[in-house]
Amino acid sequence: MTIGELLAGGGGLLFILCTLIQISPIKLNPWSHIVKWLGKELNSEVVAKVDKLEVAVSELKNRQTEAEARTEKRDVDLCRTRILRFADELRRNIPHSEEFFDQVLDDISVYEHYCESHKNYENNKAVAAIQKIKRTYQERLDKNDFL
Repeated sequence: MTIGELLAGGGGLLFILCTLIQISPIKLNPWSHIVKWLGKELNSEVVAKVDKLEVAVSELKNRQTEAEARTEKRDVDLCRTRILRFADELRRNIPHSEEFFDQVLDDISVYEHYCESHKNYENNKAVAAIQKIKRTYQERLDKNDFL
């Protein structure tokens, strides 16, 4: 049945009735309900695609968060490696500049902050090295005998 047939065969009467009901003081608005239903029917495919996009965006956010966590852990692991290497060099009496000490002290700050905020991260691997670096730095600072 086409729209023309509906209007010709009683649809016109329905149209007039809906319009009168909408104008009357009764708080019933059939046009709003018809338009809302029609809008849902016309946009059902778009709504389904938007729902799929929302799921995909949520999954991407989760993967990005996981990737950022892995990157942060890798960066902290590199800080720990530089800390351990620097402490080994101090044990072998290799002299260093104050700037080099400052850089390693920055690595120590990043490393310790990460360890404090990530309690499940293995922290005991660099404790002695950090103590050695800080102690040596203070001695060099007191004597003013950096490279």
